[in-house]
Amino acid sequence: MRKSLSTLILFMILCMLFLTPAYQAEAASNGLAETPPMGWNSWNKFGCNVSENMIKEMADAMVSSGMKDAGYQYVNIDDCWQTDREPTTGKIVADPVRFPSGMKALADYVHSKGLKLGLYTDVGFKTCGGRPGSRGYYDIDAKTYAEWGIDYVKVDWCYVDPDGKLLNYGAKPDAATWYSEFGEALKNSGRGIVFSICNWGEQSPWDWGPQIGNLWRTGQDIGDAWERGTNWYYGIINAYDVAVNHSASAGPGGWNDPDMLEIGNGGATNVEYRSQFSLWSMLAAPLIAGNDLRSMSQETKDILMNKEVIAVNQDPLGVQATKIIDNGDIEILVKPLSNGDKAIALLNRGAQSAKISVTAAEAGLPASEGYIVRDLWQHFSKGSTGTIKADVPSHGTAMFRVSPATIDNLPASLDMTIAASSGQIQSGKSAELTATLHNDGVKDVTKAAISLQLPSGWTAAPLSSTSFERVAADQTVSAKWSVTAPSDAVGVKDIGVTATYEDVDGIKQLQSSQRFNVLPPDGTIYVSDMEPQDSTNGWGPIEKDMSNGEASKGDGKTITIKGVPYNKGIGTNAASSITYNIDGKFDSFISDVGIDDEVSGRGSVTFEVWGDGKKLWDSGLIKAASSTIGAEVNVKGVKLLKLVVTDGGDGNAYDHGDWAGARLTATAQESKGAVLEGPDQAAAGTTFDLSYGLSGMDQNVYAQDLTFRYDPSQVEFVSAESVNSDAVVIVDKAQKQDEVRLLAATIGSNAKLEGDLLKLHWKVKSNTAATASTITLSKAVMADGTGVETELDSKSYTLQINSVDKAALLALITDAQGKHDAAVEGSSAGQYPAGSKAALQAAIDQAKAVADNTAATQAQVEQAINALTAALQTFTDSVITTEPGDTNGDGRYSIGDLAIIAAAYGKTSADPNWSSYKKSDLNNDGKIDIEDLSAIARKILE
Repeated sequence: MRKSLSTLILFMILCMLFLTPAYQAEAASNGLAETPPMGWNSWNKFGCNVSENMIKEMADAMVSSGMKDAGYQYVNIDDCWQTDREPTTGKIVADPVRFPSGMKALADYVHSKGLKLGLYTDVGFKTCGGRPGSRGYYDIDAKTYAEWGIDYVKVDWCYVDPDGKLLNYGAKPDAATWYSEFGEALKNSGRGIVFSICNWGEQSPWDWGPQIGNLWRTGQDIGDAWERGTNWYYGIINAYDVAVNHSASAGPGGWNDPDMLEIGNGGATNVEYRSQFSLWSMLAAPLIAGNDLRSMSQETKDILMNKEVIAVNQDPLGVQATKIIDNGDIEILVKPLSNGDKAIALLNRGAQSAKISVTAAEAGLPASEGYIVRDLWQHFSKGSTGTIKADVPSHGTAMFRVSPATIDNLPASLDMTIAASSGQIQSGKSAELTATLHNDGVKDVTKAAISLQLPSGWTAAPLSSTSFERVAADQTVSAKWSVTAPSDAVGVKDIGVTATYEDVDGIKQLQSSQRFNVLPPDGTIYVSDMEPQDSTNGWGPIEKDMSNGEASKGDGKTITIKGVPYNKGIGTNAASSITYNIDGKFDSFISDVGIDDEVSGRGSVTFEVWGDGKKLWDSGLIKAASSTIGAEVNVKGVKLLKLVVTDGGDGNAYDHGDWAGARLTATAQESKGAVLEGPDQAAAGTTFDLSYGLSGMDQNVYAQDLTFRYDPSQVEFVSAESVNSDAVVIVDKAQKQDEVRLLAATIGSNAKLEGDLLKLHWKVKSNTAATASTITLSKAVMADGTGVETELDSKSYTLQINSVDKAALLALITDAQGKHDAAVEGSSAGQYPAGSKAALQAAIDQAKAVADNTAATQAQVEQAINALTAALQTFTDSVITTEPGDTNGDGRYSIGDLAIIAAAYGKTSADPNWSSYKKSDLNNDGKIDIEDLSAIARKILE
């Protein structure tokens, strides 16, 4: 029995030594990547187009942009830097044309910037780009990298089949064994090199990767889009979906890698890019940028260098976030931090904005009187008694750092929500926009104000107060505007909304926006000029006014079907789906459909048009050889229009389906409603007239109830009168300060009134600063004499006020008058020559005339300031500073004074330097002559 037991134990030991995979036996940390690596990689933006100069420029840009200071350190060259191997040594050879100085020199350059250099290879026989792989050369390559000074190596998973298949969809070798062998070579290289395992999530690298490498890819390559459907490339949200499930594998020294950042490459929105940065940071994923660092927009910089979000990613505790709530479109992640705080992310995957909240208890925070909630994107703190919440846009992620606090230490808490009467607005028309502030904290805030940031040509008229002296705890206040789009506007426009307020910590700011699809009043709009509410695409993003192209945004060509080019349209790759909110505004959807010529006669798809969840039309199966099909689909009353392209059943590799010339049409209608007309501009303190009338009315109008809103700090209502002999107007005497209500009635036989009906007289306040002032017809109710009432759309009129600032002129007049009144004419020191006060008074009177003139322009005011300034200077210069004749100022009359006057003999007031000679003009006759010499001579003799 004892012998049998000993034999069994020996057998088990042998199994452990020889049958257990090598990676377990060799498991050891290399002491690197204690926090997720941060850096940059060339592949997403440049592919194989890499070079020595470009890498140096990226290193320079990483420093100059501030990325290095934010924590980025690795500059990584992806595929295509190598060409072949030396025949005798087997050492890998860098492309001598693209990298003429060699990798050692390049590494030295990058190191001189305080950064680190990374390279790419493949665990297989070739790289994905067909260059020499490392299989069979692991030790040689690792030592070569060490000799060059390489700090990071990314190892891919292509050509692992010796038969030369790129992806090898058949049987593959044991990835853990091959990568373990490469990792052992790196350990033996003599240099610490970060090991990035890139085998696309195959064979569950999260199970064995932590014992071998510093990071391991959890899925396929990422593409520059929010969602990529079912093809090889993942979208941002697809890559997240895989990595989020393996939080137990991550920790200091080893990290789940959902692939590189696409931020700044253009295939997704900034909201979606902020989500990627937020989610990757919550996942403790490597932050490896993939854009062109030399030409980043400010928006891209703001995302990539958000130090508060980076701090969550780099937290030394090294815990990956876990998903605590998943309600379909709404997900909530929580990540513990080393100081006891919790990072919380609220993800909205849906197509509409959503209110998302989570309690402190659900997030695993300890019980507390309150919590400080730090918004990591808006960069300010709010107080909460137990709920963390936010309004999150479609595909957006709100991110917070939450810590317990006592009630006394809680900051105020103010939330802002934006709503519009419709997300659609017709050009030349108005819509209401409302911003609501709610104080859900325990402390009041003061001096709250809300303002709009309008696109060029847009106007906004306040329909309520926009500032609030105090917003108490649990109080809600709202500001409302009527916003008007210019008559030539079309497409997508965003209106910014900013709220400021003060609490015990100082001034704080909230920012949001409202997006409008601007539709033409009638006629046609191309769908490529509209913003989709939601979209997915099988390969890269959908492309506006070009074919699908490849995976990057903007890489398509002119849409072409059967040799026919189209300047407008949408380029897609099946499977794709694009949803537009058309709000029942259109009659027909029209488009030519077919497979783009760029795929050279390959591909098969079906096009579908859906309205409000019902399929309205499909093309049937279309192949590259099929004729172009024209679609004309009735979409009357449809609110949500969805354009779908499906795979024809043979894979989607070449399914480049075009919605060529896609457009929406509406039946032209006669413009009707209220008309407001007046001058384009008026000066402060002046009056102007605003005409009101009706256009295109198809009913009799016997009575009208009209309410005009205006800003009383800018203009004031004077009176109103009828300009039509068949109508009278009555002004409501109980009107509010910021509105005027008029009742107009028809008294003649012509009840259907057209053209100008009323004239409203207004006055611009005299102290108004130069601005645009808007008068809005906020209510217009028509009655036809039978009891039927019709309410017209609101209408706005904007006046540009040319304000005249007279403050400087008035101050100068006061100063000049004071100096005039205090002056004494005479011939002694400190006195002024005869006639000088009269000249100054004349200049003062001329300036007063301009100041008192309410019609004076700013240019006239400036001229008056210049004239009075010159007159005052002349008067000041004329003061007698010494006794007449004491030209050298020594307090006595001497030969020195005579010499000075003699030197100036012959000078007159016409001389440009007269001010320096004037003291020698003893008799003040504007010239220096014998009389002046005689006068000083007499004084000397006295």
